[in-house]
Amino acid sequence: GIGNTTSPQTTPQLVSALPNVRMVHARPRGVMAVNNLGQLYTWGWNAQGQLGTGNTTAYTSPQLISGATSVYDIETHVGSYYSGGWNYYGCSYYLKNNGELYGAGYNPYGNLGNGNTTNQSAFVRCGTSQTFAEFYTNGCSQYVTVAAIEGNPDSFSAGNPNVSLAGNLYCWGYNGNGQFGNGTTTSSSSPTQPGAICDTTRNRTFTYIAGVTTNSDRVFPRNQITRIFPYIYSESGTGWMVQDLAGRMYLLGYGVNMGTYRSDNTTIAYTRPVLLPGPWSSEDGSACGTHQTIV
Repeated sequence: GIGNTTSPQTTPQLVSALPNVRMVHARPRGVMAVNNLGQLYTWGWNAQGQLGTGNTTAYTSPQLISGATSVYDIETHVGSYYSGGWNYYGCSYYLKNNGELYGAGYNPYGNLGNGNTTNQSAFVRCGTSQTFAEFYTNGCSQYVTVAAIEGNPDSFSAGNPNVSLAGNLYCWGYNGNGQFGNGTTTSSSSPTQPGAICDTTRNRTFTYIAGVTTNSDRVFPRNQITRIFPYIYSESGTGWMVQDLAGRMYLLGYGVNMGTYRSDNTTIAYTRPVLLPGPWSSEDGSACGTHQTIV
């Protein structure tokens, strides 16, 4: 962002074109930043239009994105993918204070959630009229999945563990590991909710939870999700761990070596949510208490 591509820079360089920064997110080849007025700036590599500047031109200095105001959160998902050689793709997102979510860039699996699979060089609305309280991206740059909790950022008290507000869980983009939790591996360009019933394809003996021996017909509280934790095993092996209002943890998507919790040690794609037993989960949630830190 200093106006050139001279490298390496062995001392910190001032990005003089962008004062009063309050938020920044950087990945290989791309940067997003927000100033104290809530305005969005982007710069770097732009082959798929992920900077949202309306073109695919690379920029070595910050570019103000018109219309991106009152920005609450940002995420640039720009990186590499190996398939017989290194390939580079990118998409970016920003969330406004009113819950409107926008995305730009690479879109082969509907990563931008705008109803199509066409790359976008200008930011487009994710989920048309839906609003979201928070969102996360997951996967390598080729296989991007987005998970979001429906609502408004103002309805979630950031950093306050005593406030337990929850919302509907939605996913879009790549679904090759079943990370949508809707019983399929079909990708979607529109926000999609998980199914209401947990995985029932395999019986599980839960030795960590008294009185719970199988996973049959356990309801998944898809409208009471409070937190999302991206799970990454490999370039294309990804999923989510999500926490509900009762503090219980669930896994959606790719799972590997989950022998800590169950008898299987093989790689499995969970196309429906699985309740993770352990000290933070129980059948009724009564032992979960308030928010906990999960690492």
